[in-house]
Amino acid sequence: MYYGIPYSYKGSVAIWNFDKRRYEGVCDYLWSKNDGDVVCKSLGYSYASSTYRAQYYGNVAGYSYYTGGLGCVGTEKSILDCPVTPYTCTSYYAESGVYCV
Repeated sequence: MYYGIPYSYKGSVAIWNFDKRRYEGVCDYLWSKNDGDVVCKSLGYSYASSTYRAQYYGNVAGYSYYTGGLGCVGTEKSILDCPVTPYTCTSYYAESGVYCV
């Protein structure tokens, strides 16, 4: 997770792309509580108390997105293990966010 603010438990969600050497945001298309739970658990928190859309915590990567939509069940170890829904995320304001507890 990338933090645009100085708190480790909330922020915009992004993934480091090793090939492109940059962060890529996770598009908020189909962004759900299950997706947020996976992000929070992978960071050592219990669950996501809230998930956000529309760049709630700010933008991480501009127009560069890791995926158009995730379909996490909630039991995955990482969002990289979640099924991806084909969708082209084109909005600058479509970044997902999460608040972990």
